[in-house]
Amino acid sequence: MLFSTSTTLFLDNNISWIKDLFTIFFSGTAILLAILTYKRAKETLFQPVRSEVMKKQTDLLVRLLTILEHEFREKLDYKELIYLNTESWLFDYGFIFSEDVKHYLKKTIAGSVFFTDKQGKINVTRIEAFSNSENKKESTFDDRKKMYEKAKKGDIKIDAIHLTKQHIEIVIKIHEFADNPFMPSIIVEELRKLIVEIKINTETHLRSTIEWVIEEVIKRENKTGIKFDGVFNEFNKRSIHHIETLKNIKLKIRNYLQIDSTPWSK
Repeated sequence: MLFSTSTTLFLDNNISWIKDLFTIFFSGTAILLAILTYKRAKETLFQPVRSEVMKKQTDLLVRLLTILEHEFREKLDYKELIYLNTESWLFDYGFIFSEDVKHYLKKTIAGSVFFTDKQGKINVTRIEAFSNSENKKESTFDDRKKMYEKAKKGDIKIDAIHLTKQHIEIVIKIHEFADNPFMPSIIVEELRKLIVEIKINTETHLRSTIEWVIEEVIKRENKTGIKFDGVFNEFNKRSIHHIETLKNIKLKIRNYLQIDSTPWSK
């Protein structure tokens, strides 16, 4: 009876804050349940969108893997670029080629990268090597003769690198993958690195290789001829082989798609 009386007195004296405590408890519980319910509803609501994004990303990454998987360096057409630019620039520097070679150059050059001079201006003055005009032929011959004489003194200037259709197409594809909004950012970063490597190979290493060829041919007075395999080997010694970058791209794709985490991959 004493216990009951003291309990009653305690409740009478503290009923206010006990009531507030229970109110806070139940209110907090209600808020927590509401938050959890909202998060669950949100996940359910956006699940179809997330699934569609994953599907698009998977398709995109599988297509990218297909392009990078099989002899990617050969797809960049470096060997043809070496042959094309060696022939083209030797012709510009005064060496005589057959009509078949001239036709090959005209047919194969699908685009060119022009380099700027020290003032930042693009040199767009080109020799009209395929002109039908007799006057232009004479002008071309004079220009080529001047270039040859300068080259004999060590003044060799390659102001453009010519590109094949195959090279242009594969580089455009890599750019399209890198610019695709569905491409994961960690893979975009590696693709940008690959694009820079290709640019360095064509605009620096290929350019310096062609300068080396012209210097060697003029030094030997073309008595020993040109072995294009040797020229390509020289380019290979200077160039970036993309091995590490391609390896990183493939690894990040596998990790992103969790290819090695699936039950059937173990």
